[in-house]
Amino acid sequence: MPNKFNLSVNNNRIQSKSEGRALTGFNVKSFDLENPDEITILKEIFQSNCYSNNQLTEPKDKDKADGYQGSCLLKNYVGMHGIVLDIDEPGLTIDDAKERFKDYVYLIHTSSSHQVDIPDKGGSIDRFRIILPFEPQENDEPHYNNKSDADRLYNFLKVKPRKCDSHGDTKAQRKYL
Repeated sequence: MPNKFNLSVNNNRIQSKSEGRALTGFNVKSFDLENPDEITILKEIFQSNCYSNNQLTEPKDKDKADGYQGSCLLKNYVGMHGIVLDIDEPGLTIDDAKERFKDYVYLIHTSSSHQVDIPDKGGSIDRFRIILPFEPQENDEPHYNNKSDADRLYNFLKVKPRKCDSHGDTKAQRKYL
């Protein structure tokens, strides 16, 4: 099975974060991670488009007129296709992340503040996002369709574990989360 990846994307190219805040419309697009042409498209999206791992519905009138399937509002949440980790503090480099996630399907891209000297946030450091797609379901539906389940997952991910078991069962390692 190809390494399929679903992502909600806004088609507008943006030049700044403030431009992105005004965009609310998204369509789910599917990408084959084994296809070099689709990897190129993803790179372009990561550089200049707003995206989300969440699937949304009920577009606002303006978004519907622009051809979008959903609008970014909490009430429009349908589910998620993966997790996006935003790394913008000292402690994890891109090379470290590649090593830690080597047994999983993942995508990494730098953020707009990558290697920018921000004194109160660690100076010039790697700032990037790690996208961990969930294994696609047969019906292509997103995971965590219930908002409370998604909230529990996000709250779980926010907790920093005190100690991790380093004796992982290699049979239990998965290609997807």
